[in-house]
Amino acid sequence: MKQLILKTSKYVTQDKKIPNMSAVLITDGTITASADDFILKELAPEAEYHDLSGKTLVPGFFSLFGDFFERGKEDGFEKLSDEYLKKGITTVGVRNISAADLETLKEADKKGELRVDAAIYLEESASALLPEKMPVYNDYEGHIRLAGVSIYVDDMTPEASLKELYISHISKHQQVLSQADTAASIEKVLNAYRDALIAVHGSKTDEDGNEKPKIFEDLRPIICGLRELTSDKLTLLQSLGFVPCLDLCRLSENEGGSENIYPARDIVRRGLAFAISHGGAKDAVDAMNMAVNRAVGGHIKGTEQTINTDQALLSQTLFAAYALFEDLAKGSLTMTKRADLVVLSDNPLEISDLEVPNLKVSMTVKGGIIA
Repeated sequence: MKQLILKTSKYVTQDKKIPNMSAVLITDGTITASADDFILKELAPEAEYHDLSGKTLVPGFFSLFGDFFERGKEDGFEKLSDEYLKKGITTVGVRNISAADLETLKEADKKGELRVDAAIYLEESASALLPEKMPVYNDYEGHIRLAGVSIYVDDMTPEASLKELYISHISKHQQVLSQADTAASIEKVLNAYRDALIAVHGSKTDEDGNEKPKIFEDLRPIICGLRELTSDKLTLLQSLGFVPCLDLCRLSENEGGSENIYPARDIVRRGLAFAISHGGAKDAVDAMNMAVNRAVGGHIKGTEQTINTDQALLSQTLFAAYALFEDLAKGSLTMTKRADLVVLSDNPLEISDLEVPNLKVSMTVKGGIIA
């Protein structure tokens, strides 16, 4: 039995039921107790002990849908895993994975090179590898689990064929991640998914005379990109249970145009769980800075859509875990959850927005083991 005690005076639990803590006990990779450190020392006298000395304990970060696979093939998955852990990232979402890519990841995991958890979204050509009747959550084998299928949608994608794809995956209870950036492609995704739900579950008419799906399963379809997400499409997105994932790293590509690109603040105002894509972000702190200050590569873009640090932190912890159906196991400092934790140099909720880029990762704990 491996045990670890972390003494802390600063923390962000992301769990309203546990607003206060002074130390946590981790046993075999799981958070098992929270109490004063002297009590925990009595409970676990052989435990490894660390006093965090005023630093801040937060849940482990999720890096959703960045370039993990591409960089891993180029730099080596062991080196990249160590880099991610040093930056506080303990789980990655990986999209557009082919059958051959999946075998590459599995081989890396067998060799012990993959040290972060990887939730895999297969490209459509490999979707036959998913279970025929997929559970909403299946656990990791090593550091890999199949999470769903990813579909790229652009202005040229036929809506009818997209609907047929969604019907197939909804019927099999499979989570779908759709990539759509423009207004036209976003509209196609939402309309096709709505029509697919109606085809599978039937329809009903609301008080305004609109046809809606009769039954909703909690399949948490994800939609990534969302540069041109308008208010009316956000309403439809919310009604269909989508989890938005914003590609904020692409802010610098949008010279001119609307100041409301990638509308994070509008999403927050709707009370939606949402995530941030990490493609192009140096680390979790960089992604947080994109959301809080809309700062990417020296560019400031769309300041009307800034959000606060609490919301930015949620988007990379509990909300990201929710998007991947992992919120019962990760994403907050909660008893019985996995001990994927990060120690930051300061409390992100107690510093100014302009100080966010100065945050440093002092320690990462992955599965109860200090990385």
